[in-house]
Amino acid sequence: MRVYKFLNAQYALDAILSGNIKLSTVEELNDPYEFKSVKFTQATKKDNQVLIDKIKEYGILCVSNNYFNPTMWSHYADSHKGIVLEFETTQKDKSFEVKYIKKRLYMDSKVFLTRVESKE
Repeated sequence: MRVYKFLNAQYALDAILSGNIKLSTVEELNDPYEFKSVKFTQATKKDNQVLIDKIKEYGILCVSNNYFNPTMWSHYADSHKGIVLEFETTQKDKSFEVKYIKKRLYMDSKVFLTRVESKE
């Protein structure tokens, strides 16, 4: 499957020359609602802090499956003046498609924390 990363020209050039692409951290994401789509039931303040700390351990690479999206070019490729990089991925890559839904999901925090902690 091919995916596309929209960048301004300088970041794209840096990525091509270095062979590396910068991952975003949760704090750098431009959507204030990122990672707030799930409401954890039975969550304590400590549980929420553990979740926040776990998310901060990982970088995020946001890509699109469509390079011909005017909104993506506008927001992420320097107002249509940037570059889109194409990558070939495999099914083994740890990626997933974002699904936009109208209602917030509810998840038991204890189950989620157990799954996250057991993967280490």
